[in-house]
Amino acid sequence: MWLPETYGPVDFDSPRQLAVLDLLGVRSQREVSRARFRTMAAMRVQAEVQGRHLGGRPPYGYRLVDAGPHPNRVHAGRGRRLHRLDPDPVTAPHVRWIFEQRLAGQSVAGTARELNERRVPCPSRADPESLRTTCSSRPGWCASSA
Repeated sequence: MWLPETYGPVDFDSPRQLAVLDLLGVRSQREVSRARFRTMAAMRVQAEVQGRHLGGRPPYGYRLVDAGPHPNRVHAGRGRRLHRLDPDPVTAPHVRWIFEQRLAGQSVAGTARELNERRVPCPSRADPESLRTTCSSRPGWCASSA
């Protein structure tokens, strides 16, 4: 293995060069940690302060709505738009009901059973675009999705 810091190939029998490799490893781990912190902080600000949706399928009970042009001019020039989460008028009442049932002491399994009896569409069935990612061959609510 050739390394610029050793001015050539690494001599794995040299304690000095092994120390250089250790130092480089520690520095790279620190930079990864710093980059992760900066990225997570920026994403937190975008979500909490700017109200931006950072991607993925919206949580059950919410829908994506247009939030205006993208702040980056290049992306905006290509027609990209920002999105934000708003309560979905169809599924949000079900989410409120689920929380009310849990606060009243009903079990998760009981809540799932009642949702199935009422024929409330489960999260993967409520979003027709996501049917290709349905993880269960059995449609309906299960305890883990309630």
